[in-house]
Amino acid sequence: MVSGWYLTPTTSVRDADRDVIGLFQTIGGSHNAALDEFQVWALDNGCFSGSWTEDRWRHMIAAYSPDSRARCLFCVVPDVVYDCDATLAQFTHYAPVVRDHGYPVALVTQDGLIPERVPWDELDALFIGGSDKHKRGPEGSALIVKGQEYDKWVHVGRVNSAYALERLFWTADSWDGTTGAFCPQGIRPIAAAVRRVRAQRERQLCFSW
Repeated sequence: MVSGWYLTPTTSVRDADRDVIGLFQTIGGSHNAALDEFQVWALDNGCFSGSWTEDRWRHMIAAYSPDSRARCLFCVVPDVVYDCDATLAQFTHYAPVVRDHGYPVALVTQDGLIPERVPWDELDALFIGGSDKHKRGPEGSALIVKGQEYDKWVHVGRVNSAYALERLFWTADSWDGTTGAFCPQGIRPIAAAVRRVRAQRERQLCFSW
């Protein structure tokens, strides 16, 4: 799968932007029927919004068809916001459930997490979460670099501007945010930023040859 996708929780996306915009589905979302309208999507767990319960989460991950799961970039294992120790414990418990359902497994990073503590062999995607200090500071930067070294899909959460995407987190494979949900027009500059990031990567690939 080509990298460079912005994931949004709304289906109000122009057809012209669906080459770079995917759907970010979560607990309580009602977009199951719209999945076929998007080339890619990812499955959140609802922990950040406080809507997670184990029963709801297990029902959600079982609800999608095999064809839909094949287009899923990653499924986020339940985490504990801002607590890396508790998140790692949750990951140990729930990652096999995600794997058994046929999804790529994503670990959410939280404050205090360092690369040496990440169970790299057990995950397919690294989701940079936690506080803004964690995400934008040395911890987040080190985790992004190490995730790329391990050839993992790197996703950054809560990226709500073209500036943040293109200037702070352009090395990631995907990003998500709520800009499109609250301001549909706001997704257009973000889509343009994703295209510029893709083009820059293509140029770098050409030069590397």
